[in-house]
Amino acid sequence: MSFLTRILPSFLVSWLLTFTLASLFHSQYVVNQLVNVGVVVGFNDRVNLTLEDWLGLLPTYGAIIAIALLLLHLLSRFWLPGLLLKKLKNKVRNYL
Repeated sequence: MSFLTRILPSFLVSWLLTFTLASLFHSQYVVNQLVNVGVVVGFNDRVNLTLEDWLGLLPTYGAIIAIALLLLHLLSRFWLPGLLLKKLKNKVRNYL
């Protein structure tokens, strides 16, 4: 039950935020490059391009980010606490 109430929501929020920011920055970078070469891009075009990019990047870029975050969540959940506990035991052993 802890998975559904604690782990899954934090994973989904982190994935959604990371993917949305990455997609937004990518879209605006591309639009800025178009503006640099002389293409006139209005505000409505920017918004439409950003939304289309968000939907277009979702299957591939979204999956890549989800896999990376899943690995990091698993790493921080299982490996990192053991590593910190081992370091703490070594410090206590050296102190005594």
